[in-house]
Amino acid sequence: MNPILTDVGRAYIADRDANNLPVNLTEFRLGNPNVGGSAPVDPDPTMVAQGSIVWTGAPTAEGLLSADSVVYSLLLGTGVGDFDITQIGLWSDTGVLVWVANIPTYHKRA
Repeated sequence: MNPILTDVGRAYIADRDANNLPVNLTEFRLGNPNVGGSAPVDPDPTMVAQGSIVWTGAPTAEGLLSADSVVYSLLLGTGVGDFDITQIGLWSDTGVLVWVANIPTYHKRA
């Protein structure tokens, strides 16, 4: 996996910080554009075409690791599936793709 903070994500965080507003990362989008885990991620990507998004939902948990480090997690239950995932994106409440990663194909089965 090669996760990155996108250019627009960096700008979103900087703007929120400058205006003393919270950063709200509210949605994971899982896609299957068949890019695979070794494909590089452009820091200014356009997320996978809407047609290749296989699942969308809120983070399961989030936490502050340090002053400049956070963690977001996602748990997909046994009733979710069947689909393959090759890309994960984390979006803000304003529709900004903040973080994206290409991953080796993961077969999620219900």
